[in-house]
Amino acid sequence: MPGMAMVLTLNQDGTCTMTMMGESEPGVWTMENGKAYIMGDEIFIDGDGNLVYEAQGIVFTKAEDSASGEELSEEEQLLALLALLAQTQGEGGETEQADEASYVDTTFVLTQAATVFNGQSFPVDANAFGEYTVRFNQDGSARLVQSGLELPSEYLRWSNNDAGEYVIDYSVNGVLIMKYVFVPADGVLTFDYYGTMMTFTPAE
Repeated sequence: MPGMAMVLTLNQDGTCTMTMMGESEPGVWTMENGKAYIMGDEIFIDGDGNLVYEAQGIVFTKAEDSASGEELSEEEQLLALLALLAQTQGEGGETEQADEASYVDTTFVLTQAATVFNGQSFPVDANAFGEYTVRFNQDGSARLVQSGLELPSEYLRWSNNDAGEYVIDYSVNGVLIMKYVFVPADGVLTFDYYGTMMTFTPAE
């Protein structure tokens, strides 16, 4: 794509940002079974030390220079990446979850929304969704107000999945009606609503 560039930034807290044509799309990246995943897709280091995003057919080269100003060998580049990935893992190899105190027993409200189309993010008026809040209670129950309608709390239970995401199961008489997956990132929560990325911030 002549004249165009795509930039991928991986943060140590498990969040990431993909930027193209001045538009940024936030996301998360995790480690599972020794492999890294960005926004759900597997990535790996090739023989030249590049980051290969195979699902999108994209190869990223490192933009930062080494601290010494000298070019790192392929082995050093791989070791540097693995050291960064290791910081996001606990001793048991599981991805570290965000501090529960930041998400449990806290009410989150929808403050931002953006529709993702062809890899680009377009802002959406969050007020168009009406009141949209979520709360994860310490006892495993949840509160979810969607477009001004509060779902029956007796049918809502939440748990953490292996990626550290907060999952609410909306089940009636053992039948799953809907699964809501909220992704923690820097004290906020993001939720993919049929291609619209919603951002929730603490209300208290």
